[in-house]
Amino acid sequence: MSPKDHSRPFEPCGLSLDELKRLPDESLMAHLQVGHADVLAIIFDRYYRLVLSVAMKILRDLGEAEDLMQTVFLEIFIHTPLLINAADAESPKEAQLVAALRDRKKPVEMFIYQDERREKNQPKHRYAIYQRNVDWLNFWLRDKEDPDPAKAEQYVRWRELRKLDEKDRQQVTASTP
Repeated sequence: MSPKDHSRPFEPCGLSLDELKRLPDESLMAHLQVGHADVLAIIFDRYYRLVLSVAMKILRDLGEAEDLMQTVFLEIFIHTPLLINAADAESPKEAQLVAALRDRKKPVEMFIYQDERREKNQPKHRYAIYQRNVDWLNFWLRDKEDPDPAKAEQYVRWRELRKLDEKDRQQVTASTP
């Protein structure tokens, strides 16, 4: 499906949900980092049986195993730095998520695009999203920053988010038996 085909829903990257489902896990995690919340559902569909099976073998109680399974997938989502590119119509719902994650000191950043729907159609918005997604992924996955002075402010914010993320991961490691 090409990005110009708007007859079926697609993610901001231009991939359909079917195309996302065929991606390897590493690529899905990269998509999750740039705000493709539907990717969590794909990861869940791939692994929930395995996680539930292991939890059942350990806990031997279906209710407790299901609770643990949900916690595992929630942890994947919560511990992933999240970049949200929201349409203005989506922004109230997305703002609640951002506020909840910020309250928990999680690395999250949101941009709101006026006069857009879930599928961003305005070329300047799509271009900005693509550029920011590349910068975000390079920053979080490759520890690289674009030297363009116009982007300096975003990296100041993101370095602060990285400090929050590192502190959170240290606390999780310290509390793990």
